[in-house]
Amino acid sequence: MSIQGQITDANISEILHPEVQTLDLQSCDISDTALLHLCNCRKLKKLNLSSSKENRMSITSKGIKAVASSCSHLREASLKRCCRLTDEGVLALALNCQLLKILDLGGCLGITDVSLHALGENCPFLQCVDFSATQVSDNGVAALVSGPCAKKLELEPSKRLQLPSNPLQGRLPNTGRSLLSLEKSEKPRFHCSSRYMA
Repeated sequence: MSIQGQITDANISEILHPEVQTLDLQSCDISDTALLHLCNCRKLKKLNLSSSKENRMSITSKGIKAVASSCSHLREASLKRCCRLTDEGVLALALNCQLLKILDLGGCLGITDVSLHALGENCPFLQCVDFSATQVSDNGVAALVSGPCAKKLELEPSKRLQLPSNPLQGRLPNTGRSLLSLEKSEKPRFHCSSRYMA
């Protein structure tokens, strides 16, 4: 369901119903208040809250926690530039939405290694995660690829990377698969996909 830019906190309850599976709120002026209305959308599988132009200040961990507690069938969540989202919100997603396959956290400045630890431990179906422009370090990446999703994840740098020498020993832990060669130049940004490396 998508009504480009027309959904607000005031009218979201008018368009929601229990059978909604996809909700695109990318261009909509909403806040955590709107997300509290998703409690009846228990079949929701795909949610887009990304901001395409500027940081979205009105979505916080409080709203994401409300979504996570009600929408356990969530498979995709796009939260790009929801810059007030913290590890607390991602932890709620990891614990309550264990069917997650795709998660976009790009530009969520409050995200740290804690989020990737939680995702790695709790989301075995995770195939793709964007954590560009976050505070994630090599330790977070190592935790992510050490979890049960390691067999589905492949790390692909979508930009050149600045990493210390021998990051992750050059191999995905517990898989025997090697990481793509990583070149030095700027902050890590990974795209994870379900393709296996040769």
